[in-house]
Amino acid sequence: MFCSSGRLDNIYWGDPHIHTVLSNCHPSKCRSLLFGLNAARHLSFLDWAGFADHVSNKRCELARWKEQVAQANAYDDAPNFVTLPAYEASLSGGKGGDNNVYMTKFPSLFVDENDQGDVISLCKALSEKAKQEDFDFFVVPHHTTRTGKHGEIPDEIYPGKKMMPVIEIHSKWGTSEYRGNPDP
Repeated sequence: MFCSSGRLDNIYWGDPHIHTVLSNCHPSKCRSLLFGLNAARHLSFLDWAGFADHVSNKRCELARWKEQVAQANAYDDAPNFVTLPAYEASLSGGKGGDNNVYMTKFPSLFVDENDQGDVISLCKALSEKAKQEDFDFFVVPHHTTRTGKHGEIPDEIYPGKKMMPVIEIHSKWGTSEYRGNPDP
């Protein structure tokens, strides 16, 4: 990575995982989606942003999903500012933990396997929906060193590098290069 005073082609600045009050995840620390969209574009001058609100554990209902889709689509203004269709799906420890789903467009409704599935069943259900509604997606495991609650993805439920091509290595929960990393 290098810095330059001029704009460089093909380098785009963004935030892939912004929470809002739409998902009831630490609502005292979150703001509205409208605030987040404006802050991302006009205060932080990002090129893109993904609002990956939680959908699992009854944290999102259809009305909130529709609000996210409508506002994100209204603010999508490529190439000036791109809203990345996204959400966070939670699974149990040992079943894949928390995963952010990134898509080429919002589906009619999110896919959630929280109660009955694992990360591979989430990806299979997403694949079916993607075929029906013509979008592409990939899944990114989130805060993977929180063993017992999240992060474990045993080989038998790893969905493969096409559906899970990258892993998050840093969030507010810490750095995930390895468990207990002393240097966040």
